[in-house]
Amino acid sequence: MVRMITSWNMPPSMIGKAWLAISPPWPRSSRPSARFSRTWAAWQAKSSRQNLSELAIELVPEALKASFAADVERYKKEKEAIKVEAEKFEAASKAADERSAEQLDQHLRWAQATTLMQISIALAAIALLTKRRWMVNMMFGVIAVGVLVGIAAWLHY
Repeated sequence: MVRMITSWNMPPSMIGKAWLAISPPWPRSSRPSARFSRTWAAWQAKSSRQNLSELAIELVPEALKASFAADVERYKKEKEAIKVEAEKFEAASKAADERSAEQLDQHLRWAQATTLMQISIALAAIALLTKRRWMVNMMFGVIAVGVLVGIAAWLHY
């Protein structure tokens, strides 16, 4: 059985404030991806309600058809406003994905440069222990490639 720890010598309101101090900088529900999903979910909900109202127009007596027709028109207008907002979020999400891909590529370049530098350090240690001249030359070659990869990462190439 899992028990929640409440013996922190803090009132429950302070525990909540402590949690806010270690939580992400924005609430989970206001993240861009969540807003994007919520917006499209709202559009789908309006679409479902519009479809139900259209079905009701076919099934209800004449006296009630006018109110359902008004609902259909209202849902159409609301869907258009939601769709514009959702497409705006979609464009922002696509731009964020592109920026993320660029940053990942740059990160991979830095990781490659760091790996080559570490390999050259290991080769230098081995060259010192074995006193092999060719291994020293190979270490300088690996470090030169590592520097070139680091410069490429710095220039975003």
